[in-house]
Amino acid sequence: MSVKAGIVVFRWIVVGEITGPAAEKHPRARGVAIAGHCRPQSALADHLADLVPGGEQAPWHEVVAATARIVRVAGVPVTADIEAGYGETPDAVMRSVSEIIKAGAVGVNLEDGALRDPAPIRSLADAANRVRAAREAAEAAGVPIVINARTDLYLRNIGNEASRFDETIERGRAYLAAGADCVYPITLRDPATIGRLVKALAAPININVRAGSPSVAELEALRVACASTASQVALMALSVTRQIADEFAGDGSV
Repeated sequence: MSVKAGIVVFRWIVVGEITGPAAEKHPRARGVAIAGHCRPQSALADHLADLVPGGEQAPWHEVVAATARIVRVAGVPVTADIEAGYGETPDAVMRSVSEIIKAGAVGVNLEDGALRDPAPIRSLADAANRVRAAREAAEAAGVPIVINARTDLYLRNIGNEASRFDETIERGRAYLAAGADCVYPITLRDPATIGRLVKALAAPININVRAGSPSVAELEALRVACASTASQVALMALSVTRQIADEFAGDGSV
């Protein structure tokens, strides 16, 4: 796998393209621009549903409209982070994915964390069915979108270290079988665990790069397919903006 210099987009860092064995084994990953999602022969941008808190608090019609605006001006294929799919059932997720495809998106980020249920994460069967529904929506639209299936096992610290890893493999395999192109174990940072996961799944893996995470070069050596910054770049930009505003309101200097 080789990585070429890439570009920076608002919320995700695009760091390169995948070539070699990973691309040959996973055709949809060929020529991928690494932006947290895998997309053939394209760069990617993550949509930002304005500056509304996460957890699907942004009204869906605004998410769709914002995605359409970004598609019009981005100049590159756009993938949309639709969180848990904006729907309680697989059929509802299918409708959401259909609408985001109509807005021009060529990829989606779909997570298995439960937003409203007492349990912190959806059952494997439910989560896999939602991935399958997303793939069916793409097939019906005739658009081979890239589905980045995020598992929240590490984010929510579910189980112990051993059981968490085993369940990540189980869920990853189920999501890939259901139509996902990439598995995203968000907040997983341990290099040894990442390497084991890449070998176990033998599929594109997305790792988010933050303070304390392996570098992009280290992730490449581990044969990680996708590297992303999640919301870190946006938060850093907002922090600097807030600092400038405070200084301006204080002594008037910038």
